[in-house]
Amino acid sequence: MYLSFLYLTGFVVFLVNAFGATFGDFTYTEASGQITIPDYPTRSSGLVEIPAEINGKPVTKIGDWAFEGCNAITAGSIPSSVTQIGGWAF
Repeated sequence: MYLSFLYLTGFVVFLVNAFGATFGDFTYTEASGQITIPDYPTRSSGLVEIPAEINGKPVTKIGDWAFEGCNAITAGSIPSSVTQIGGWAF
């Protein structure tokens, strides 16, 4: 689980994302030095380019249901580093 904080007008607000950390619009998790994309915002539209690396670690998996509900995406690219695509990912 990813925990971040935001300093706002003298208060510290903690934000927890049950899926993991974020990189741009991508939510990701890391295990054994490899990155999985488990979720992407449904509000996204247009072209989606999945990065080959996040923080110097290879993106190797797109999780189950990762792009569920992303009906406005019109095109995308998946790098060769991705070796696993989960069920119903798109």
